[in-house]
Amino acid sequence: MDVIVNRCIDEISQNYEGVCDCATPNSSNCFDCFQKQFFDGNEIKYKCDEKINIYVARYFPVHVKEIFESLKMLPEDFYESLFNLKDINIMNIGGGPGSDSFAVKKFLIEKELTGEIQDEKKVYILRIDKETNWDDMAGFVNERIKSTEHIEFISKKSSFDVGIEKKWSLSNRKYNIFTISYLLSEIDNSKISILSKFINSYASNVVCGLIINDNNRLKVHQLKQSLFQNILCKIHNEAEDSTRHHCGFFYKDEDRDLINPKLSTNSIRFSKVITL
Repeated sequence: MDVIVNRCIDEISQNYEGVCDCATPNSSNCFDCFQKQFFDGNEIKYKCDEKINIYVARYFPVHVKEIFESLKMLPEDFYESLFNLKDINIMNIGGGPGSDSFAVKKFLIEKELTGEIQDEKKVYILRIDKETNWDDMAGFVNERIKSTEHIEFISKKSSFDVGIEKKWSLSNRKYNIFTISYLLSEIDNSKISILSKFINSYASNVVCGLIINDNNRLKVHQLKQSLFQNILCKIHNEAEDSTRHHCGFFYKDEDRDLINPKLSTNSIRFSKVITL
């Protein structure tokens, strides 16, 4: 993780003077531009390297920690069933720079080290994001964790908007874990039925779990509830957690002062086991 975060910090420009094709209105520098996009109805977009580098430097460690903790919430019998499979399929919806994939790999390697994974596994991880500007960073992130003695990681990406059904362009592969991180807070209720249908279409009928990680706000709780009401399946072992954890990454003082990183988890995390 050090290599990822430090590369992004090193590449952040501090010379921007507010003139840029994708600048947020009334911003004075890259950090101001990045922060102001979340307010006053501004468009949230990552169409320049500066925003991507700031995002990863500021949020990557804590987002990895949030997904890692979310995966721990799924029950033991879920993982007993999952690890009986030879091939495990995982989908990151709204995967951005690859923090979900990184967390999944880290979690499974820990399971291998504790002896819970002993047989050879192929783990297929699909990152879906409509924004192709994340691809180079996600590719760099993906290379940081390699396959192990028992786990062959196969990472793929697909670029389309899950909320537009006619753009779905996947094979018939069925998935055992879905992660949805910081997506519900960026969509409205009109997209929920389509997202539910998407999950129904690609969920495994053998073993399947769903992870949601997002802002702990009323909107997210409401959309989460609507999502599960629309999914055509039975829901078991529901869990919810908002415990705060340190991200586990320690910034140099000068880097911390520069980028103002998010150091502790403050998201709401939901895990569900679903049966079609």
